[in-house]
Amino acid sequence: VGVVGRAMLDSISVRAVSDEGLPVPGVDISFQVIQGGGTVSEVTKTTGLDGIARVLWDPSTRAGRQELLAQSGSLGTVLFSLDALPDYDTAEVEPVDGNEQQGQVDTFLPIPLRARVRDQFGNPLPGLVLNWTFTGGGGATAWPGGPEAAAPGLTSPTDVNGITEVYWKLGTQAGLQE
Repeated sequence: VGVVGRAMLDSISVRAVSDEGLPVPGVDISFQVIQGGGTVSEVTKTTGLDGIARVLWDPSTRAGRQELLAQSGSLGTVLFSLDALPDYDTAEVEPVDGNEQQGQVDTFLPIPLRARVRDQFGNPLPGLVLNWTFTGGGGATAWPGGPEAAAPGLTSPTDVNGITEVYWKLGTQAGLQE
């Protein structure tokens, strides 16, 4: 497991050994990213006296499965894979729908408030909990699907696309509500 856009904490290494299990120095190993993007520090690395060739692998900025292939013509191939997670440390929230609506006081707006949470690279951030609060005018929120679960303030989780939504019941005072 890795995080998009961040270097792996340790190097990737392969070991060339003889039929007797002894290290084989001087073997050229090629490294190629074959899925998901990212980079390696060297595309070809020669094994040292210990028979090991090491490279650094930096995942791409796209979340999901990433694969690196190490191969030597006569010795075969080794496939490395990682699941690159979104960068939750760089979460950004943006409105998607429901902003700038008008409605009657003490009633629910017809369109739910929807927000998207993504990392700095645009990957959706599922499983986060957003806290909806009112900064002016009061009101209440309700879970998606209807206003029957009204409560003064609410948290709601993001789905697999990083989207969350709530219904907004306007406060009892006319005017701008936030």
